[in-house]
Amino acid sequence: MRILHISDLHFGDHRQLLTVNLRDRMAALKPNLVICSGDVAHDTVSDLSEDAWRFLDDLGSLCAASGDEPRLIVVPGNHDARRKGWLWRPFTKPYVKWFGQVATDHFFRENGVWVFGFDSSEEGDAGGNGKVNDADLERFHRRCEEMSGDPAFARAFKIVVVHHHPLPVNWEHNATSKWLTMDNAGVFLSSVLSRQIDLVLHGHEHLQARARLWSTLGGNDHQAAVVSLGATLSRDVRDRNWFGLIDVDPAGVRVNFYGSIGSTHFADKPEGETFWVRSPAVAADAAFERRKEGRGLFYRAVASVTMLDGDGDAARSIECEDLTFLRDPVDVPPVTVIIPHTSGYVDAVRIKGQRGPRLETLLPSDEPRHEFASPIAFDQQPGSGEPTDFSVHWQSVNAYAMNRRQFDHLYRGDDAQLLDNIEFTHYVVAEPIEQLTVVARFPEGFIPINPRLRVARREDGVPIRRWKTDATIERALNDDNALRYYDSIHIAAMRVRRPQPGFSYGIQWELPDPPRREDDDYTIQIAQIIALLRGTNQAQRTRVEGVLSLMVETCRELLMSTSARRRPWTGSVEASLMIFDEEQHTLGVTAAIAAERGRTETRDYSRVVLSYGEGIGGRCFKANQIRVFVDDRNSDRSRHYKRLPDSPAHKVLVSFPVQAPDPAGQVWAPYGVLNFGSTKLDCPLRLIQPDRSDWRSKLSAFKTDAELKLHESLTEIFLDDLRVDNDPGANDPGVDK
Repeated sequence: MRILHISDLHFGDHRQLLTVNLRDRMAALKPNLVICSGDVAHDTVSDLSEDAWRFLDDLGSLCAASGDEPRLIVVPGNHDARRKGWLWRPFTKPYVKWFGQVATDHFFRENGVWVFGFDSSEEGDAGGNGKVNDADLERFHRRCEEMSGDPAFARAFKIVVVHHHPLPVNWEHNATSKWLTMDNAGVFLSSVLSRQIDLVLHGHEHLQARARLWSTLGGNDHQAAVVSLGATLSRDVRDRNWFGLIDVDPAGVRVNFYGSIGSTHFADKPEGETFWVRSPAVAADAAFERRKEGRGLFYRAVASVTMLDGDGDAARSIECEDLTFLRDPVDVPPVTVIIPHTSGYVDAVRIKGQRGPRLETLLPSDEPRHEFASPIAFDQQPGSGEPTDFSVHWQSVNAYAMNRRQFDHLYRGDDAQLLDNIEFTHYVVAEPIEQLTVVARFPEGFIPINPRLRVARREDGVPIRRWKTDATIERALNDDNALRYYDSIHIAAMRVRRPQPGFSYGIQWELPDPPRREDDDYTIQIAQIIALLRGTNQAQRTRVEGVLSLMVETCRELLMSTSARRRPWTGSVEASLMIFDEEQHTLGVTAAIAAERGRTETRDYSRVVLSYGEGIGGRCFKANQIRVFVDDRNSDRSRHYKRLPDSPAHKVLVSFPVQAPDPAGQVWAPYGVLNFGSTKLDCPLRLIQPDRSDWRSKLSAFKTDAELKLHESLTEIFLDDLRVDNDPGANDPGVDK
């Protein structure tokens, strides 16, 4: 909430150009409320009070208020009650006529702000002092008592407005100073402290001053800020004219002061340092206590852990420590686990912990989910004040790009443009948490570029990569060195005290460039072949299937021989060649066969399409690494298999990335995938362990041989045939070649 504080307008002896400028500034300032702390007119003349009323009413109409809430709160000053503030005149007609119906107090519930205005103008036959009368004090305490049972009022930011200053602001110590301070300042200030008022606003002496009042009297150990505002429009100023701008928000409560430049306009920027009435740390603590009370529970600590692997998958977990109910759990809305959005899909969700936690909703198995939420229940429900721990674990499959090439294939459109070559892990805060830790562990050999924290406001219905970051929160966390990156153990960790709900706290990093191969004869020919594959005719497809048959036999000899007799396994083996479509970012089957005991059958998998990184073949292509699937429920490898239309349910599947042959044996970006699989679980392919040294040399030899044979065969089938077709004398025996 934003409040414009003005004081000592002194219509009749005011600067007209400043009134015009202040009105023009309202559009940029966008306050929700205008507070005027007295001396609206210079004299008790009806015309002057009317002019002041029309000006203030106009300012109020420009406020960004909502509903029936007041836009203007005004209290009288000594000039509004007595002629020129010194000579007595009955406080009746002019001010009351025009300002009698203006609000003097209101609870802005939605903004969490209460404003109460005092009348201090009625004391003395002569002089500039004042006194808050007993009736006003009684009204103040009565209003506090009426709202004391309202939790929203108890945690509200409380402001009182008065004209005369309760604390001295004049340090000249002359004989007239005694007439300027409120007569019953002690009674007034004790009321302020006892009711835990946060801010006192006043005017009167046309001087800028600010103070903090703190006392242990009454045992409440409360501190109130007192702000004296210089005259806003009066001609009688020692320095300049001023207005104040008060911002009340989750980042704290701050007051900025804007001084006049000459007699024509106010400065565009505030002068001096911001006066923090409630610091960000204090505001955060107060907000956290309100959230705890309102929600009825809190967590002492939550850790969101992301452990990436080389395929761009991640083992994720949320570790929750000391979940504590502040009242009977029956009276508290259910605890909900929210798994944050992932670019891939969520799999294998499980929960464990004390008191038997369980998910009330199961992860659907019919379609991949990018995010998931479920209420949780406990076999042994903890009581009020009984802390309990639990953790949630899941897999984020194909969730991350690991280099620039993968990023360009995984993300497209606006998602790629808004966070170009940026990946991140995050946790969206929904509950009160004392301390949040976000951890990202990177795989061996992967070096994230420029790891840094990322805080964004959650926007329902908007993709997470489009959520807008909050520079204020990020700056505060950076100032506290909240993020650390430990290169030796490949871990980035961020710690946040009492994070704000509705915000995503995360760690982001830039991706490295992959190795790039210069164009050579091999790569140029492969590019030509891929361009021709879309128009493959049946004769060409049959020849590709023949190449696959030969490769199956080579695979049997090198990778599927039994250890006892060194004889190849004779069961049915499927082989398929998948080519990557750079425009669609998908893998499609070019040819497929099933071979058994010297017999080969064609398989029509033309409908089989894998998105980038999807399934075993997609993971193989994305990571540019051999991948093995075995239908074993106890194996982590089993979860990545995806059965596709018209294809059998494989028990074993091995995928090899294939690239243009490289004489130097370097590993470059693949152009496709070669798959070998079986519906029989006893197929020896299941024994392949790509990470073991005895398998690495065998698999490397097979892969190198397959890449060369594929290149030679595809060149012969497509490029040589193309050259023959384009040669007009190729089939003419009379042409001399």
